Order: sequence, then C-alpha cells, then structure tokens
Amino acid sequence: MDLIIPALNESARLQRTLERLAKLYAGKKKKVRVMVVCEGSCSFHQPKNLHVRRINATSRGKWASINQGIALAKGNVIVIDADLPFDEKILIA
Repeated sequence: MDLIIPALNESARLQRTLERLAKLYAGKKKKVRVMVVCEGSCSFHQPKNLHVRRINATSRGKWASINQGIALAKGNVIVIDADLPFDEKILIA
C-alpha cells in the first residue's frame, strides 16, 4: 500500500502525522510505503519503523503533487492530508 501525503509548508503537522503512522504500523505485517510530495518548505525527521520517501514537487498545486505520487506508486494508493484529520486506525482495516 502506498500512502501519498501532499505537503505545502506543513513541517510541524507532517512530523506529527508521520509519528502517528509509525506507531500505527509498528510490528504489523502489512507493508506500507509513505511518499511525502513536498511543494515549498517541507522538512521532517525519518521516524523509526517507517520508511518515508521525500519527493520534491514543482509548484503546480495540490493535485499535481498527488498525481506525481500516484505515478510513482507501486501498490494500492491512499491519499491523506499532512494533518491526518481522521482516526488513522482505518488505514489498517
């Protein structure tokens, strides 16, 4: 499964979301790939137990960033906002 997170100046929210995802998938057999498509300023620390790929987008908007992530995806795709505005447990259902 590929999680695509478009991010535009979302560093603080993005880090919290990545930590939540790392905790959610710790010890799970389900493979997940996280791609953060950064447009503008976007920094984060790699959380333990979760590989996050940073993709630098050109400034073309949110949907262009999402499409760029989809083009690089290898599995089923889920697009989430950098602030993860829902209960992350639905991602493992």
